[in-house]
Amino acid sequence: MGAARWYRLGIGLVLVVVALWVLLSRLDPIWNGHPAYPTTLFVTIAIGVSLIGFALWPWRRDPEPNGPPWESNSAPAARTVSGAGRGWRITGRIVGGVLALLLVVALVWLRPYPAGASALEALTPDEGDDRPIVPGRRTPSWCPQSSA
Repeated sequence: MGAARWYRLGIGLVLVVVALWVLLSRLDPIWNGHPAYPTTLFVTIAIGVSLIGFALWPWRRDPEPNGPPWESNSAPAARTVSGAGRGWRITGRIVGGVLALLLVVALVWLRPYPAGASALEALTPDEGDDRPIVPGRRTPSWCPQSSA
């Protein structure tokens, strides 16, 4: 495997492992929160899996076009890339790696916290309080209108 394939494999593994860790470590707050965050996690996992697949897929179906090396009289042609093309590829890999690193850092930084005990306690109705819970409309028990 060449350097480009190892690079794709490494970036893909980082994206998949970090996104799965974020998803599985805080599954309840992520699943019950804003839908953009789990969507971003699933897209990140899909990008990582595709990078892993591209790194492991044998692109050349016929790895030896002239037959096995021990039966071929011709020397294998060296595959070279021109100086300008190689520079752009290296630059693209560096930019892609930095963007992948920024995505991973953002996903970890935006990982939601689970609800604390006081927040969960506030969601349960008080004893003897038979009023219906309407989001945004519940009045405190000391309010004069709450006796209805």
